[in-house]
Amino acid sequence: MFWQIILPRAVLPFRIKIRPAMNGKNLFNFGPVLGYYFRKNDPNRKSNFNLKTMHFINKLSLAMFLICLVVMFVRYILPAFTR
Repeated sequence: MFWQIILPRAVLPFRIKIRPAMNGKNLFNFGPVLGYYFRKNDPNRKSNFNLKTMHFINKLSLAMFLICLVVMFVRYILPAFTR
């Protein structure tokens, strides 16, 4: 049993990982972001204050980022089309 502790686990080579193709269809795929916001709680996962706080801060920062993108679009890109 001692040899099981010393030997490292097998690691997959980085070439095996599959990346989605970066085309227009995948570039604007916001499904995972919306799924993060509107998912149900997993009853099998333990929850504590630190975990809840971390997820709240993550959701807040993502929301602020998306609001910032909308504000930048309204301020800088829309006036360029109206000229």
